[in-house]
Amino acid sequence: MTDACLIKLNAVKQILTSATDLQELMDIQRKVDAGLLYARRSNLHEAQNELAEAKIRIDRRIGQILAEIPKEPGKRTDLTSFQTGTRLQDLGIPKVSAHRWQQEAVVPDVPQTAPPALDVE
Repeated sequence: MTDACLIKLNAVKQILTSATDLQELMDIQRKVDAGLLYARRSNLHEAQNELAEAKIRIDRRIGQILAEIPKEPGKRTDLTSFQTGTRLQDLGIPKVSAHRWQQEAVVPDVPQTAPPALDVE
């Protein structure tokens, strides 16, 4: 892993720990998607792996934030049916993506270990 990739991945991790704005995260996600596509087409395997990890982390963070949004904020009372709150449609998030991100958010982090050494005889 190159130092530049490590620094960028650490920067993404720092942003994700403090980020609470969905629009900001989705903007970062689009940039990472574009970089991932470029890395794949240019056969930049190490950069592709780093960007793929960043994408997973971003998707998980978005899922965590979406899970915190109250469900049924405009639930009908006996007086009104006016809906308040944030809807996925208003944020430009497809329901399928929101569901997938929320599922990724509940998966526990696995500590990274070095791959096992292969014994070649």
